Amino acid sequence: MKSYSLLNKNIQISVFPKTGTSFMDRLVLEQKVDIGKQQNPIIHFISIRHPIDRFISGFITLYKRSDGESTFINDSICNLNLLDAFITCFNLVKNDWSFDDHTRLSYDAIPLSSNNIKYFNYNEIGLLCELYNVIDKNHFHNRQHSVDWYLNTNSNHQKQELHKFLLSNTKIFNEVKNFLQPDIEIFQKLPISKIKAWQYPTLMYNIDNLVIILVFQISKNRRKSYDNY
Repeated sequence: MKSYSLLNKNIQISVFPKTGTSFMDRLVLEQKVDIGKQQNPIIHFISIRHPIDRFISGFITLYKRSDGESTFINDSICNLNLLDAFITCFNLVKNDWSFDDHTRLSYDAIPLSSNNIKYFNYNEIGLLCELYNVIDKNHFHNRQHSVDWYLNTNSNHQKQELHKFLLSNTKIFNEVKNFLQPDIEIFQKLPISKIKAWQYPTLMYNIDNLVIILVFQISKNRRKSYDNY
């Protein structure tokens, strides 16, 4: 879990690989936030994503970068198409995906007992930064900025392709889900909310009454697919 501090605000935002690291790192480059933890933040926001959704996007990132550093796994998959690369990697690592930050289990790093934590949907991180004036509402309309500059976005087509493959191969999907089960259990135990439903005055004046909130938003089809297994 990587943490960032809002400038001149006692507020911390933490993210995991595939839940906002690229976005926040870009803000660091623009000197809009600092890397590092606050000593005692008033609010600690943590970006969260459904573990299966995160895993699918994480593998695609791993796959896209396989033509970089020469490793046994990278060399084994870099010249293959996405699905062949996934099957090859699945067999090579025997479904132990802990070798890469983008696919390993991560949610055990989440503090569950602090009363200043709010969990939010990873794809609402821009809304959160707007809420605290880290970026303005017209930020992405500025010619010097684009969503692509901030987001390490993988192809929706590739995500759908791998998602469809997993759901059509029950044995492999169940094994992957079994690997992800610790993160899934943590994810499912947390309450749900939406960042756009939060009211700024409420955040500022009701600090003592904060509760841990988790928000996640995946497509209805994916939600149904995941919950059916």
